[in-house]
Amino acid sequence: MKNNFKKIIGIILILSISLNQNTLSLKPKLTKQESAMLKQAKAMEKAGLINESIDIYLDMLRNSPGLKEAFIPLKKIYIRKQEIDALLVETKKYATANKNKASSKLDIFDIYLIADNKEWQNILNDFYNKKDINLNHMKKLISILLSNNKKEIAQSWVKKIREKTKKNSFYSLEMGMHHSMKLEYDKATDEYLNYLKYNSKNLSLISQRIMLLTDYDNSIQIIKNKLTESELIESKIILSKLEFKLKNYMQSYDILKNLSKSDKHKLDLLEDLMKINELDLAQVIVNDLIKSSNNKNIINESIYQLANIYESQVTQSLKNFRISNEIYKNELLISPFSELNEEYGDLILKAITIYDSLNTKQKDYKSGFQLAEIKYKIQKDFDGAEPMYENILKRYSSSKYKKKCLNEIINVNLSRGDLKKTLEKINSLYEYKDFNYLLDIKKIQSYFYEMQRDSVLFYSDKVLKNISREEKYYNDILKISSLFQLYSDEDIVNYSKAKFELFKNKNQAAIKILNSFEIENPLFKTAQFESIFLEVKSGNYNNAIEKIKKIKDNNNYYNHEIQILEAEIYDYGLDDKIKAVDIYLNFLDNFPKSIFYDLIRTRLRELST
Repeated sequence: MKNNFKKIIGIILILSISLNQNTLSLKPKLTKQESAMLKQAKAMEKAGLINESIDIYLDMLRNSPGLKEAFIPLKKIYIRKQEIDALLVETKKYATANKNKASSKLDIFDIYLIADNKEWQNILNDFYNKKDINLNHMKKLISILLSNNKKEIAQSWVKKIREKTKKNSFYSLEMGMHHSMKLEYDKATDEYLNYLKYNSKNLSLISQRIMLLTDYDNSIQIIKNKLTESELIESKIILSKLEFKLKNYMQSYDILKNLSKSDKHKLDLLEDLMKINELDLAQVIVNDLIKSSNNKNIINESIYQLANIYESQVTQSLKNFRISNEIYKNELLISPFSELNEEYGDLILKAITIYDSLNTKQKDYKSGFQLAEIKYKIQKDFDGAEPMYENILKRYSSSKYKKKCLNEIINVNLSRGDLKKTLEKINSLYEYKDFNYLLDIKKIQSYFYEMQRDSVLFYSDKVLKNISREEKYYNDILKISSLFQLYSDEDIVNYSKAKFELFKNKNQAAIKILNSFEIENPLFKTAQFESIFLEVKSGNYNNAIEKIKKIKDNNNYYNHEIQILEAEIYDYGLDDKIKAVDIYLNFLDNFPKSIFYDLIRTRLRELST
């Protein structure tokens, strides 16, 4: 952690210095001879022929004593070799040739500093005493002072410049970074908060930098104290973020409640809580915002998030099966439906009422989309959902939601079970040219269900050549394509049927097909796992455990994937944490090289606390 932190800080410092340097001077154009000599000198230096390299640089400077491209690398070599006297000779020539321009003074400042020659003080004073101080130049000089362990001198100059220019946050970011590199948490925080005092719009930047500091356990209380003592409102917002990072969610919210004009930050906290399924506190925040805010946009967004909470509470249970979901996951073929537990019926009705109201009164397409999602994926109302998706696709300009609606329109048609009509629907949508690649992807899915081997491979090859590896469906297409490359139609056909039944919300039919696989089928183990997983999806935990017990009787088929699923059934489904821990520990012993090893260890740490 410490090395990573220093790397991040170092990169930011280097970029900052580099940007400042780039603004100071433009490189003169080299002659062909100079370019050739420079290339030769660098090659000599790289080969370890340092003296030969020095000779070439000196030759170049004899002809052009003010040539920066030769002077800078020569300077670096002389400093490494500690030949400061020889360097001072060239330095004077370089400064004279450049007529003591500002850029050349910056190039030689560190030389006089290393040589303990008072000329470095003269250079600082020259820049400082100008009528209009060039703050970029001063930043460069202060950076050099810090790099040469002249911290107190650097700080005194920062203070002087702030007083003269009345720019009280001058060099605060850079000084904060310097203290961060030295792990001086209190001083770093002071500088960051000083910067924030005069640059409140950059709250996000300072928050990120202070959060980086809190990666060290011994920094947390120091930074907490600084943030608490500060009178800046922004410091309290950062403190709230820190409490969230420490999983003190209620404290995080309490801090924001005591601030005026913090509704936007409460919404941010609400969204963060929803991402980690802290839905009870999220609902408290939503209710408070709806009651107390005077901002119409905040209220509307809060109402929208409230509906999201209700919907999340309905569909949350299976999301806990984190590793099993990762094993099972195929975004393209996974069932779009959510099973509705009867006890959540009131919640889903509340969500529908809220989304419907926002969609009707505010013409809010996001709410309209969520309402269509509930109709399709929870209520299985295909005829009610499809026109709502089509309305958003045609009437609203959001590219993100057009893409979502296009995908769901095709999914609705697939769920109806008529592959011929689905392909006709896909062909009719190619007028949306920005999303033609998505339509090709949906053809892959459709042809997979139809067992059209050639079409699957053709469109898979076409799509994979034209989309990024980061595309959501990239790996899913690879998996589908590889099935046809590795196995015969006879091996695949029942797996394809099971997947199609699943997409039509016929889980039991899918389970029946998966259970029918013979041991000789190369997809037998996959079918076993998915059959058990579908029992879990339906909430049939005991059925799933019974299937696993039968598999255990034949150790050849009790693989690491099924063992993980068994552990997560006890962990999240049956809430038998002791049994779950035993299986997790057994997994670590049996499968030390598994790609899921670290995830299991993380879960065990969570359970231990």
